[in-house]
Amino acid sequence: MGAVFAKGLTLKMGQTHVHKYLRPLLARIEPGDVDPAFVITHHLRLASVPYGYKSFRDKAMIGQPEAHSYHPITC
Repeated sequence: MGAVFAKGLTLKMGQTHVHKYLRPLLARIEPGDVDPAFVITHHLRLASVPYGYKSFRDKAMIGQPEAHSYHPITC
């Protein structure tokens, strides 16, 4: 944070209104009008979510050998 301050940068952030946009967005994704593939990087089964969080925390790419030592990917 100190580097941001030293460079005189301004950070603006906020949360999105998920409930407002979810239904209209899904209505465009389902028929194929919008392709969310550029945002979705990994597909995991629900049972693999803890492994996914650990991979994200450890900055390990799913698919690398060291990432597979935690939990097998089952898609």
